Amino acid sequence: MAALPQGPGRWVFMPRFEVVWPKGIGYRTEPRLEAKAEDRVPAKEGDVVIGEAFDGWVCTEEGLYLPLESPDGRPLLKKTGSFILWQGGGAEEEQQPSEPPTGYGRPGSRGGRPPAGPFSALPPRQPGRPPAAAAAGIDEMAALHQKYDKKYGRPRGVAAAAPSSGSAATSHVRHEAYMNEFRTGLEEMGMDTRDDPYLNAYAPKPESAGVRRANSSSGVAIASGRGDRPSVDRPGSRGSSLGTRGGSLADRLEANSSRPGSRGSSLGTRGAAASRASSGGRRPLAVAGNDVAGGSAPSGGHLALCGAMVVTRSAASGAGNKWREGPANAIVAVQEWTSVKHGKEVHNSCCSGRVVDVSDRNVMCMSVLGEKAVLGSADHGLKEMNIRAGQVLRTLYTKRCGHTEWVTTVSHCPDGRVISGGMDSKLCVWNASGAVCVDLTGHMGSVSRVRTHASRNFAISSSYDRTLRCWDLRSKKEAACCTGHDAPILDFIWADDVVASGDRNGNVRVWDAFAAKYVGKLSGHKGHITTMLALPESCAGAGSPTGAAPAPGAGGGSTKMIATGAQDGHIRIWDLRQKLNAFNMSAHPGGAVNDIGVTLGSSPPVVVSIGADGRLLVLDPRASFQPLYEFAGITEDFLYSLLVLDDIAYTGDGRGKVTCFDVRAGQQRYVLDAGENAIRCLGASENSLICAGDDGNAIMFDF
Repeated sequence: MAALPQGPGRWVFMPRFEVVWPKGIGYRTEPRLEAKAEDRVPAKEGDVVIGEAFDGWVCTEEGLYLPLESPDGRPLLKKTGSFILWQGGGAEEEQQPSEPPTGYGRPGSRGGRPPAGPFSALPPRQPGRPPAAAAAGIDEMAALHQKYDKKYGRPRGVAAAAPSSGSAATSHVRHEAYMNEFRTGLEEMGMDTRDDPYLNAYAPKPESAGVRRANSSSGVAIASGRGDRPSVDRPGSRGSSLGTRGGSLADRLEANSSRPGSRGSSLGTRGAAASRASSGGRRPLAVAGNDVAGGSAPSGGHLALCGAMVVTRSAASGAGNKWREGPANAIVAVQEWTSVKHGKEVHNSCCSGRVVDVSDRNVMCMSVLGEKAVLGSADHGLKEMNIRAGQVLRTLYTKRCGHTEWVTTVSHCPDGRVISGGMDSKLCVWNASGAVCVDLTGHMGSVSRVRTHASRNFAISSSYDRTLRCWDLRSKKEAACCTGHDAPILDFIWADDVVASGDRNGNVRVWDAFAAKYVGKLSGHKGHITTMLALPESCAGAGSPTGAAPAPGAGGGSTKMIATGAQDGHIRIWDLRQKLNAFNMSAHPGGAVNDIGVTLGSSPPVVVSIGADGRLLVLDPRASFQPLYEFAGITEDFLYSLLVLDDIAYTGDGRGKVTCFDVRAGQQRYVLDAGENAIRCLGASENSLICAGDDGNAIMFDF
């Protein structure tokens, strides 16, 4: 069988042959048994090959050859049904395939050379040359979609399938298109999808005109009002908007008169009076703590930044010159032990610090509270350990309680409880002792971040399902849900009444939790939002309208400025009061901004950032965030983690090296050996630095 000329709107026959020889058939570069293609894997039994048959050989699309029969006449290939590929043309051009032109050879015929056609006179195969079908960018499924879309038309609400770019940055777009097509198909079959939470999470949102203001100085557009139609909804409610009905989220968090999960519930003032009476007139999410240079230490010894829990360090971490001089156990006698890592028994050795074998898988996240640290890993479990004693206290995983997928984020609560999130789309609230948890369900995608308030029993989580959800840790129920992002949310900051979330499309949305109101969208970044930071009032300096920074110890728990870093290597400082981009710097060109931190001591604050370019930058907020110091070439690998204390900063790289910097004096102090794999988590107690990463170990250095 041959192929017709490939004109517009013509059918093309694609002869197909199945390998029937049990041992497989080796490809040949020429139609000779001796010309073996050494760089090509042989075709296995059952494989289907597309090509033209001539003189006992099959010439494939790549210009290689396979014999139809063995030298003794036994069949090696069997012809199967031909696949008909539609190429171009409109519906009016459809026509039945005509008879093939005369003179074409038949499969298995032994007379003549290859026929004239698309596979005739094929040039010799070039190394690395893509197949003809791949070069044409056409596969079987795409051809069928094209054919039937032309014949029957595309269903309403289903966009044309976007070409695959191969980039992880657009995978959520293809997933959303698939979910929308799936939803439309169910509705055409007569099924009611209005109550399906999974489909509603990816439902197309109507576009409407909103108020957009452009910042003339930076060219960054900020949308506010209801232009993007985000909303803060009650659990399970669909399409409820804020408008003039938007009461206080604090009232809603306390009100129990509306049943969670009820449909169409409004954001009015039901239960407001009762909630104010029960809470003494206080707003749960808008409590101004005693902000001391941006950080506060409420009762219990934990540290807060603008009201939110700081889970990477304690209030006394980094105090004194001992942290600048280096740990006392930087060099110790060689420790050797055998453990199971990634399913294999390996021999481990360490000559620095104290080592605790936490997991046989990668450690993904960590939270520190006082002398306790909780580490979540890819083995679906968490370990709580005593940093001072170097002992594992409990394992947060049982047959009945815990995660069923990787643990991606963890945070302590002020009362000692632990809340964790994972790729299984749920959060687990663990008691302060024991291994019992309560599951918080509602997300429909992997949980990317969870944060807790330093003085209230509330937590907020973000997810790949493009929502933010607020949880009441007393009743262990969902209190509110913020929708509006059009891409997975990767990170967010929570500073009392301000919540800002960044997604995979590079957009940042700001929410007023105090008034249950969507504030606006901050646009300007390209690529993923990789890190976010709430800047304390003491960072307002030259970037503030008044031009003066508040004195250390000034009150005010909420933030007016936030910092964001993205895949484009830019750091942007946003002034939420004026709704403008106050500062934009290409801090890490050629790579993403990996992390941003701020010092919390009594000295004037500085902002520290690390990037994929292997550099560490120290920025001065009092001088319009201009760089004070730059440290380049500090690693031969990739910088994964950053820990900023009062006057020093630590970085962890992909080779297990932890480097200490004095960000006030602009000096590199020392380098610690914390293993041989990537350091993804850094934390600090009062007298110890704890490092954990891909080798599943926790290494502690004592000061």
